[in-house]
Amino acid sequence: MSNAVTHGLTTVANESSAVKARSVEYQSLMPMAGDGAAPAAAATLAIKNVVVGVARFNFQGAQWHNFSFDIPVGVTPTRAVVMLALMDIYNNSTAVNLQYLLGNYSVSYVGTTVRVTGSVFVGDSDGYLHGLSYQCTVV
Repeated sequence: MSNAVTHGLTTVANESSAVKARSVEYQSLMPMAGDGAAPAAAATLAIKNVVVGVARFNFQGAQWHNFSFDIPVGVTPTRAVVMLALMDIYNNSTAVNLQYLLGNYSVSYVGTTVRVTGSVFVGDSDGYLHGLSYQCTVV
């Protein structure tokens, strides 16, 4: 199984909606000290797009696994926030040391693509993780 990204529901960047009309004032979207990001006023951070989907993997335990996948967002981000959740978890037999863990991950962007890089842990030797679901909010 490859590390291809499967995209589900995607909002259109030019679509008019009440959500896209509001400015975003959450600190996670604001520049933080030392992050190298250019300052942006809260009023300029309107939501441009929200993309949800599933990144598919074929990770088997008992070890850490590194992942990286790209999300085409259709617009050039000023900021991007990605939320991840473990999904499609499977255990082949009796669970011994059953543990699934999402480690640190980072988000970067070039052009109209957001890249997510990080690590996951599958604790059981016959445990599998086949996917991460994501929501990417672009401002």
